[in-house]
Amino acid sequence: MTRFALISAALIAATALPLAARADVRAPVLALQPPRIERIQDRLIPLPQVIAQLRGRGGEYVSANVSDQGGRTVYLIRMRHAGGRFVDYVVDAHTGQILSQQGG
Repeated sequence: MTRFALISAALIAATALPLAARADVRAPVLALQPPRIERIQDRLIPLPQVIAQLRGRGGEYVSANVSDQGGRTVYLIRMRHAGGRFVDYVVDAHTGQILSQQGG
């Protein structure tokens, strides 16, 4: 009976250690992820609305990303214009204001 209890305790400890180690490793990774965009998501202008605004300038949507520039959440949007010219826009995600554009 003692031998059985010893083996059982060893098996339980062997399975618990990887779980504990996994929890320890995972916690710092979660702490490093920036929660900023998730917290303010509901206050951002929807990306499709910003793309529609840029289409009004005669361009065709190519790609978009969300980024942080100097503490400001922005959309980085690439549009293709007549003649195959690409224009990259930086748009404030809270106001929809075009902050800069490159290319063309």
